[in-house]
Amino acid sequence: MPYAKIKTLVHRTTGIELGEDKDYLIEARLGPLLTSMNFASYDALADAVVRDSQGNLRAELIERIATHETLFFRDESIFTALTTQIIPEWLARNSVDRPLRIWCAACATGQEPYSILMLIKESLPHVFDRVKMTATDISEATVARARLGIYSQFDVGRGLPAAYSERFFRPMGENFQVIESIRNAVNFKQGNLLDLPYEGAYDIVFCRNVLVYFDMATRVKILEALRKCMNPDSTLILGSSESLFGITDDYVLRQCGLARYYEWNTSKITIFKRPNSQEKI
Repeated sequence: MPYAKIKTLVHRTTGIELGEDKDYLIEARLGPLLTSMNFASYDALADAVVRDSQGNLRAELIERIATHETLFFRDESIFTALTTQIIPEWLARNSVDRPLRIWCAACATGQEPYSILMLIKESLPHVFDRVKMTATDISEATVARARLGIYSQFDVGRGLPAAYSERFFRPMGENFQVIESIRNAVNFKQGNLLDLPYEGAYDIVFCRNVLVYFDMATRVKILEALRKCMNPDSTLILGSSESLFGITDDYVLRQCGLARYYEWNTSKITIFKRPNSQEKI
């Protein structure tokens, strides 16, 4: 198989499982690298990555093979749940001086953590200064772009309410940059979900649309590690197409409108009584 060695390397490095139905991704994403660096085969590329003591080629491989597709307020229902149920319940359980610790894993180019912070600033402004936000991605280059917070007109036009673009972005040539107060509220770091254990004690963990790329054994390891870095009564938010069914019984499934999310150790949970009219972003 022409892709066997490179697929093994990708899996060992990133956890991404590339079945035969994903062979086209190898050609589309790594083919140009093969050509530009004059490697005779994908085996040769894999061998070179292993030999690269500086890690530059490994970083390039990760940058090219990882999926960075995202947009502002992706899956709107979970953001509505965040400000109408998840955070209000957290506030009801905790003292006024306790920080709200949020981790956005696999944050790609930063639209998710910025969406969360903009929403909290707009809908729950009294909570904003209590938020301690960490956002990570496996690609250092992608994290660097996220940290800058510069987006094209196309990016800003995807999922972002007009009022948010006016309030939280500033023109920068043909692009737009997230305002400083929002950018400074995120601690962006390079982080690989395969590097266990995870640091921190989080109240809300976003790990959306990433587990689907891993095999079952890797998913179980990641979910166990996530649980260990979460505070009691904390919230785990997966992608809309992802589920813990058949994987773990450690969490309780919660629902808010169309949104579904999970809570760990809900012994102290306070069910927040929401008004009939739910606020929308």
